[in-house]
Amino acid sequence: MGNLLQTGQAALVEKLMGAAASRVIYRRGELAIECSAIVGKTSYQATTEDGFSVEATAVDYLIKKESLKSGGVVIEPEQGDRIETTFDTFEVLHLPDDGCWRYSDPYGTLYRIHTKKIEANNGE
Repeated sequence: MGNLLQTGQAALVEKLMGAAASRVIYRRGELAIECSAIVGKTSYQATTEDGFSVEATAVDYLIKKESLKSGGVVIEPEQGDRIETTFDTFEVLHLPDDGCWRYSDPYGTLYRIHTKKIEANNGE
């Protein structure tokens, strides 16, 4: 049993997931995991091929760590993995100074996975 703050934070994550999450499919090769995710964003600095610094925004998916299990083992998001929504497909993106993901809570229960849109699934 965790401390009072950890217990409260876990309850808040459950409420948030119940109120704001959508179903997505997390893919790595042939592996497909259906799970709940909340959409967010992260701003970051990128450098163009010409050497110019630009500000960009990644589409983030907040997914409970325990939701990404394969064979009973939690997987860590990797560059090239994909997240499919009803309308779009996103690819996990490696951000400078942040990697492909980071924890979105102090207890390491919620992944914040950085992505970029690569395909529209609705024919647009």
